[in-house]
Amino acid sequence: MNATEQIARFIAKTRYEDIPRPVLDATRTIILDGIANLLAGSRQPEIEHVRRYVERLGGRPECTVVGASFRTNALMAAFANAAAMHVLDYEPQGIPSTHGTSTLLPGILALAEVEAASGRALVTAFAVGWEIQQRIAMAARKSESRPFHPPGIYGPPSSAAACAKLLGLDEQQVRMAL
Repeated sequence: MNATEQIARFIAKTRYEDIPRPVLDATRTIILDGIANLLAGSRQPEIEHVRRYVERLGGRPECTVVGASFRTNALMAAFANAAAMHVLDYEPQGIPSTHGTSTLLPGILALAEVEAASGRALVTAFAVGWEIQQRIAMAARKSESRPFHPPGIYGPPSSAAACAKLLGLDEQQVRMAL
């Protein structure tokens, strides 16, 4: 079994009940912290430019854009909310540092809103995404290159992992998502 197959199995098979209590507690704290950063960031003047851009693009009004008077599709809501969540740069970091909350939580929140996902499903998706993100970051630590900022490197595969988990994809579908 290769690394992608192992990761896909972990993502597809991990259940809420499999996550240790301390990890669940930390995950809930990080999610609440991320939401607090999102609310605070949504009031920053720079984010108004992002909201105007997203509003002009349109989209099915299915997701919340925090601080806006309009709704949009999941992709654009995640984009706008990620910008608001990260603008103050107050989020907690993993070791090594990856800006895990602003790369994971906005997409999970948007997808959870569209799918009417449970709180348990959201927490599980975030915990799985964070684990994947940190493992990729640790594995890549020796090849760290300063021209690249960690969120752009570790964020996309970890977000794909978290969203695959939230959608309940099977191992083969997770492999395709990754």
